[in-house]
Amino acid sequence: LAEPGAVVAWRSDKPYEAALTVDLSEAASGGSVTISGLTVRHSSPSIAQNYAVYVPPPSRAASATKVELRDLDVSSSSGSGLGVEGGDVTLLSSKVHDCRNHGLVFLGPTARGAVRGCELAKNKLDGVLLR
Repeated sequence: LAEPGAVVAWRSDKPYEAALTVDLSEAASGGSVTISGLTVRHSSPSIAQNYAVYVPPPSRAASATKVELRDLDVSSSSGSGLGVEGGDVTLLSSKVHDCRNHGLVFLGPTARGAVRGCELAKNKLDGVLLR
């Protein structure tokens, strides 16, 4: 849980660098991860798979792990706000706005989740892209 007013600001000249990556690729068993209360600002050159917050596919053992993102304020001046390429991700009571691409992206056969009580606004492309 972040302290009120906590900001993760990531500006990079290297491509494909997320401001926050929730990496469960080496996790051994299921469980849960909660990230709450952050403001995330992102800029990294590239177009495809360029996310402020990135959840890559988890390990097979961790595929039952649930990721909860709560009370976030996310924007990306160069890409999408949240990219989920695998796992079970729930976004709650959050704002995803002013992204150069999509607000939320769920890609691939193992990406699943829910969006509840969120505001998606002023994103250049889709608010939510499911592919």
